[in-house]
Amino acid sequence: MLSTRGDRYAEAGLADGYLGPPKTVFDKDTKQGVVSFSNAENFLVQDIMLEYVRTQVLSSLDRTTLTYHEGPFGSSRLRTAMTNLITSYFHPATPISPNNIVFANGVTSLNAICALSLTNPGDGILLGQPIYGSFTGDPRVPSNCQLIYTPFHGDDPFSPDAVARYEETFFEARDETGVTIRALLICNPHNPLGRCYSRETLEELLLFCQKYQIHLISDEVYALSVYGNDDSVGFVSVLSIDPVPLGVDPALIHVLYGMSKDFAAAGLRLGCLISRNQRLLQAALSMR
Repeated sequence: MLSTRGDRYAEAGLADGYLGPPKTVFDKDTKQGVVSFSNAENFLVQDIMLEYVRTQVLSSLDRTTLTYHEGPFGSSRLRTAMTNLITSYFHPATPISPNNIVFANGVTSLNAICALSLTNPGDGILLGQPIYGSFTGDPRVPSNCQLIYTPFHGDDPFSPDAVARYEETFFEARDETGVTIRALLICNPHNPLGRCYSRETLEELLLFCQKYQIHLISDEVYALSVYGNDDSVGFVSVLSIDPVPLGVDPALIHVLYGMSKDFAAAGLRLGCLISRNQRLLQAALSMR
């Protein structure tokens, strides 16, 4: 189900050296542990930074927090913490584990990684109008995919009726221009409209993706920044919907989340891909 390029990244196994039980980092006092020649790291600077962080920020950090100790895709501690957050606030229908999560330097990079992994050059990603302007560059530029925008002609883009409009655009791209659609990308909560998709609409979108065997990428970076009233639809994560009873392949569903919006930490450049598609995660491990 991956693109040719995605398969190539997945087969490369560039992160294999980090997988498996973590190696003990060399301790200069006991002379025990492993010195890695695979990474260029300045432990002197890291020790200075660690001392500042330990005394000024958090006393629970240690040297491994600032290294490639468990790989460049997020330490087990970080992925476990994110698993707990997702479980508490996204209410996944089936348990999420740290092995379903890969970190990268922000959701921007993850959009690019998804496009690189799921499309071949010239393939299309389906989006609704209007949508976050930077999607013009984030997925398209590195992958050379095409962004295929769906107009709704007065239909509510957050209602189940919108699925028929996506389907019209899907056929137009395929039959009139020869573009193969590989994925549907949504923002939930939406940027710029600020609305959330209902559970019913998300289920219809999942069924649409299953019908045409395309991936659903749900950018949920604003998940915890929803302040509504009794008349508005609250945030429903696509993770909270069990795809199996719907007949939907869980490997087609991918969620993006990060620290930039809900935690007001855009400069931290910390985002994660949450997926049950191990092939996609392996490709992301090699590209992040």
